[in-house]
Amino acid sequence: MKGVSKLFRTSKKGAKPLPSSPLPEGLCHQFSLTEMKIATNNFDANLVVGEGDFGTVYKGFFNDCNGTRIVIIKRVKLEDLRNEVVFVGQLHHPNLISLIGYCIDEGVNILVYEFVVNGDLFRKLHDDHDRLSWKQRLKICVGVARALHYLHTGVKQTIIYGDVKPVNILLDKNWEAKLSDFRLSNMLRPGFKFVEIKRDSETTLRYLDPECFITYRLTDKTDVYSFGVVLLEVLCGREAMDFKLMEKRQGLVKWAQKCKREGTLNEIIDPYLMGKIDPECFKIYVDIAISCVRSKGEARPSMGEVELILEHALELQQSADVAMKDEDPTGDVCIYPIDEYTYSLREYISVSGTVRYLDPENLDKSDVYSFGVLLFDVLCARKRNPWHLDMLSWAKKVTINQIIDPYLMGKIAPECFNIYKDIATSCAQIEGKDRPTMNEYTSSSSLPELEEFLSDSDSLREYI
Repeated sequence: MKGVSKLFRTSKKGAKPLPSSPLPEGLCHQFSLTEMKIATNNFDANLVVGEGDFGTVYKGFFNDCNGTRIVIIKRVKLEDLRNEVVFVGQLHHPNLISLIGYCIDEGVNILVYEFVVNGDLFRKLHDDHDRLSWKQRLKICVGVARALHYLHTGVKQTIIYGDVKPVNILLDKNWEAKLSDFRLSNMLRPGFKFVEIKRDSETTLRYLDPECFITYRLTDKTDVYSFGVVLLEVLCGREAMDFKLMEKRQGLVKWAQKCKREGTLNEIIDPYLMGKIDPECFKIYVDIAISCVRSKGEARPSMGEVELILEHALELQQSADVAMKDEDPTGDVCIYPIDEYTYSLREYISVSGTVRYLDPENLDKSDVYSFGVLLFDVLCARKRNPWHLDMLSWAKKVTINQIIDPYLMGKIAPECFNIYKDIATSCAQIEGKDRPTMNEYTSSSSLPELEEFLSDSDSLREYI
């Protein structure tokens, strides 16, 4: 094939040596500018496959031992090239783009990547006529979650990716996600949980963690927020800054949060996906997406948690599809009940409320349960028990000495303790029907008894 260079070739006698590289040796192959020109037919405009602030992207061709190899050739700034080579050249994960090599020659800076046949996720969500199925979208999201989890915890020092968005998620021939473009990535220094960014950072604002506007700091939870926006975009089929939503002065995140709060989640689903998502899968997916875009970073889950939940959502969808096909073998498309995509306000509270105080049933007498947990908190001075059990199971599992705040040991009269524990235990019953109402407390003998005991200074003196 004319205009195809050889990827691995022996140096000819008297050939001009490549200029010395400002990068560490051995990270990946270094090409000459001549090779780049041959691979792109002298940077032919007909081979351009993308352009942006980063530079121009070409489809290129090399010959190697397996025949003709198609690659992506990307012209970039020198500082961007350094970041890409240092990160991508040393990272190895099936959901990260593979860097083949680079070129720094005659003032031209080029990166050479594997060619990813199905383009980027943004185009597949918003521009293509061939729409992605729900299972394809879920698998892509799982792949990106795995890549981000690897960057956060799978290497010696945490790497903040810094620019999670659909255009940076490439799709191979098997629709596997490949995270690309590490220009804005940062490695955390040992002992640090954040990295400071410049005020003129190129990070795409529509996906940027709102905390960054205040702190100018990136953390692993910054990636979680951006990925949450992507999850919503995948479900809704709308851009993060949809103009129709902007007319109502709300972006995709605010709109999704509002719909969940009002129990109208069916409104946010991409019309193409209506009836194609298993309701249980849908609820789990929405829950994790909304939790990722919480305003406070500390309230968001880790990428490891996000990965596990998305994998579970995919398993639920696959199982539901199999069960649906068993019931109707002739049906080509599984149709799920659309009315089950809605949430009630109570279901919303169960997700967004403070988890350790939530009633397991979340039915009547929820406040009574939460009050019981609060009573245990006051007695134990703990935010949670080490077994992550409900409060009642925990109280039954341990001895009195293990429950009481060590500071209070020997300072609580036994009779007072028994009354207090009875009240807390009855409040924290698992089933709502077993709990009394708050009115029953004030009219029962337990509360007046406790008040009388506490007001008797003589009965308390020996424990103070």
